[in-house]
Amino acid sequence: MPCKGTSTTINWSDEENQRRLLAAMYAACTGAKPNNKDIAKFFGKNATESAINNQMRKVKAQAKQLESETSDDYEVPVRQGASKRKAKNDETPVAKVVKPIANVLVTPSQTMKDKCEEKFEDAAEYESGDAE
Repeated sequence: MPCKGTSTTINWSDEENQRRLLAAMYAACTGAKPNNKDIAKFFGKNATESAINNQMRKVKAQAKQLESETSDDYEVPVRQGASKRKAKNDETPVAKVVKPIANVLVTPSQTMKDKCEEKFEDAAEYESGDAE
């Protein structure tokens, strides 16, 4: 019995698919015997060992069915087009270098000084009458 969903997606919140996943895990762990008393303890909600055992019978039966449906030469499908994620810090960050204009490094204080000098020169030209 295939999973509910399309051929490319599985609805993991579907109860039938969750039960199938549990059965597949049980089938994959051959020789493992779950401790139903501990499972009942972790499950909580007043679950008893007997109740867990009854539910596990259904899971075991489905696991046997999955084992019989799956052949030994079955290959797990791989999603096409999947690519590896690039690590966030894969490369060492490099500081940005600011190229100087006309091979002269200009600092903010020099720029302000130059602007002030231009204003004073303009004012001096205006006062002397040399302004255009």
